[in-house]
Amino acid sequence: MQNSNSSLKFLARKIARSKWEEVPPLKPNGIWADAICNCIRTTSNGLSVWASQETREDVSEVVLALMTAKNASLSKLNILLLEKSELDAINLEVKLSPESGDTLINDLKARHHDLIDLDMDKLCDLAKLISGQVRSEKYIYTFTAGQVKEIIHNAIRANRIAYDELNENVRKGIRQPS
Repeated sequence: MQNSNSSLKFLARKIARSKWEEVPPLKPNGIWADAICNCIRTTSNGLSVWASQETREDVSEVVLALMTAKNASLSKLNILLLEKSELDAINLEVKLSPESGDTLINDLKARHHDLIDLDMDKLCDLAKLISGQVRSEKYIYTFTAGQVKEIIHNAIRANRIAYDELNENVRKGIRQPS
C-alpha cells in the first residue's frame, strides 16, 4: 500500500447507513445493490477516502471536508472509519491524493486518499468489510444536520472558509453568520 504516513490508521468514507442494513427479503449477510451503487461508487476504478483519527472531533474535520465539496448538500451524515490494517488484509491499495480532494479547506486536502485499482473482487471485499462494520456498529459516526451546520459555522468563525465560498446547496441550509 502506498501512503505518505505509516501511522495512518483509519480512512473515512461517507455512507448511507440504511442501505447496508439487513432487512427482508435480503438473505442473511447479503448486501443490497444500492449499497454498492450509492455508497462505494467508483470513478476511474478508485474510491475517495479521507484520513482520520478515531475521535469525533477528528471525524468532524472529515465532515467539514465533505460539506465544502462542489456538490455537497446539507444533511445528516454517517461517516464510517475503515481500519487501514483491514484494508491491507484484503489487498486494497491506498494512494495519497491531495490534488483530488474535493474540498475548499486547503489544509484538509492533505488528508485525501484514494483506494485505487479497484476491480469487482476488491469492491466486493470492501462491501463485505463495510457491511460487517455497519451491522456490528463499529466505527460509525452519525452527525445530525444541526451538528453539520455547527461544524460549518465553527469553520466560518475560525476563518477557515467564508460563507460566500460555500456552494448554494449548503448556503441554503445555514444562516449567514453576523
